[in-house]
Amino acid sequence: MSVSVSTNGSVQPSRRVAQAAGMISVQASCLIEEALAMMCDRAAEIRVTMDDVATAVLDRSIHLVA
Repeated sequence: MSVSVSTNGSVQPSRRVAQAAGMISVQASCLIEEALAMMCDRAAEIRVTMDDVATAVLDRSIHLVA
C-alpha cells in the first residue's frame, strides 16, 4: 500500500486507497478503519497490493459489500 507520513508521524494511505475506503465506508455503512480492514483482508486473500484492490474498487470491478 502506498502511504505517506504526516507531520505528526501518523501513516496515511495513498489518495486512491483513501478514496476507495470512503466508497466502501458509505456502501457498507461502516467506519473508514473498517473499510480499510476489508480492503486489507481482500488484498491478502487474493495476494495483491492495497493499491490494486483500491483500483478495482474505484473501477467497480470488485465489490467488497454484498
